[in-house]
Amino acid sequence: MGKLIRNNVGMKVLSVAVAILIWFLVSSSNDPVRTKRYTNIKVNMINGEKLIEGGLTYNVESGETVDIIVKGNKSVINRVSKSDFIAEADLSQLSELGTVHIHVTSSKYPDQLDINLGRTQVVRVNVEEISTKSVKVAVNPSGDPAENYVIGSTSSSPSLIEVEGPKSKVDKISGISVDMDVTDASDTIKEKISSGDFTIYDQDGEEMTSDTLSFDQESVTAKVQILKKKEIQIRLATEGDPKEGYSLASLEYEPKKMVIAGDESDVDSLTYIELDPISIEGRSKNYSDEIALTEELLEEKTGKKIQLYDDSADGVSVKAVIEKTITKRITFNDSDIEVRNNKENYVVTFDKDNDYVLTVRGASSVVNSLKIKDFEPYINLESITLPDNSDSEEHTMKFHYTEPDNAYVVSSPEGNIRIKVSR
Repeated sequence: MGKLIRNNVGMKVLSVAVAILIWFLVSSSNDPVRTKRYTNIKVNMINGEKLIEGGLTYNVESGETVDIIVKGNKSVINRVSKSDFIAEADLSQLSELGTVHIHVTSSKYPDQLDINLGRTQVVRVNVEEISTKSVKVAVNPSGDPAENYVIGSTSSSPSLIEVEGPKSKVDKISGISVDMDVTDASDTIKEKISSGDFTIYDQDGEEMTSDTLSFDQESVTAKVQILKKKEIQIRLATEGDPKEGYSLASLEYEPKKMVIAGDESDVDSLTYIELDPISIEGRSKNYSDEIALTEELLEEKTGKKIQLYDDSADGVSVKAVIEKTITKRITFNDSDIEVRNNKENYVVTFDKDNDYVLTVRGASSVVNSLKIKDFEPYINLESITLPDNSDSEEHTMKFHYTEPDNAYVVSSPEGNIRIKVSR
């Protein structure tokens, strides 16, 4: 029997093989092979700095994520998760077609897992030349300042920022803007704004994304000037005399008021601005002009840094009307004369049937329209006091009047006003 066993080598080998097979079948039934799908695994770009060192930059057109199918024993599959898989695309291996293969590895059980890519197997990359551009920063105020305050100038420091990125994108950049809220502000505002809050826009004013772009400044200091506004008068006069036989009928100009803005201390001290007089020396015809209201002129006339708030009032339209000179006699009587300062309530009677004459000279349209009431004629009783032993007195009074614009009195009753004052 022993000899049979020692000489039957084939039976021994067969027995071992059967045992191994039985072990494998038993093991497989307890730890079967399984597959599992993982989606949207981020693909990391490596060796991109080699492109940058060569003066190039890139942006990924497709293949930023990848799906994989993982095969392995159940016991292993159950011990791995999506975060254990690392997907990489080596940009140093970029093909002439702008593609690079994606490689996925597992940080756990790499020798016990079979990893296959899904439909996406390559990253498609657009490589461009790196370009730089100096771009102006614009400050964009929002909101309304406090009542009677307005937004003045805006600025940023620095005012220009160097932008770097793909040439096709950099070439489209027109400007950078930063937003500042000035709601209820009554004083100038300064604010530090980081590059993350920059708004990039193109030549059409459309907003652009700032990804793939870098700036040489991490922030800018934006400033919005807040000014006080106020309405003031515009004053304008004439100088010189028209040609002999002619007179100024009227000086017409619009606007007569304007709204200015400036520092509160400057604005509060102003009530009017007086412009240079219009020369009518030797003129026999009408004169028209337009006076530009520039900031330089306002500073010259006021000595202060102020500006126009309402751009529609950026000029004053002027017209000096010149007409032939005429003379007119205006007849009036005592009923046209006002008695002023009659503090004692005396009875005042004028000489009966005494007409008076006032002669006026000036531009024809002005003089022809004048009535005696336009001169506001009066006598002043302020110095008249009756003595205790007298019930009445007679006095010769000085004749007072107001000369109207663009006309002058040639003669008047002067001191020829005779009155009787009684208690």
